[in-house]
Amino acid sequence: MPPPRLVSADSHVAITQDRVKAFLDPKWHDEYDAAVAEFGRRMSGTASMKMNQALMELKPHPSAGRPGYAEPAARLADMDEDGVDAEVLYCEVSAFRYLYLVKNGWREATRAFNDAMWAFGSEDPKRLVVNAQIPIHDIDEDAGATFIARTHALEPSTLYARAE
Repeated sequence: MPPPRLVSADSHVAITQDRVKAFLDPKWHDEYDAAVAEFGRRMSGTASMKMNQALMELKPHPSAGRPGYAEPAARLADMDEDGVDAEVLYCEVSAFRYLYLVKNGWREATRAFNDAMWAFGSEDPKRLVVNAQIPIHDIDEDAGATFIARTHALEPSTLYARAE
């Protein structure tokens, strides 16, 4: 009997805003940056932000500081070292938290965010299973269906759609 597979169902990776913008048409960069800045302003003084920062200082995640947090080849090496066969990957900063603030280019920004995640997972898509996200604001049916169909076509992947 083969050994059991160890699959992490809730792993996190660092996808920078610059990495997302590498997949986004430059005409949307200013609007995207403004949305990220607005999200930062809204979160900067909240109790949850302060608590998250305090917890990370008191008890950093065991993999904190490892290159695999931001680089897919290093992530695979970490997984091998840890005996993990596959991981479902979420971005450390969830896009649904700020994509709704992108007024005109939210479709393009959503696609760019998901493309950045899929690029991370493309190193080994069967082991690095990325989680795509769609905005939580009131999007039209066609846009939602388009995001879902695209996610399905790029399997293996998962989709995070948060309902309000």
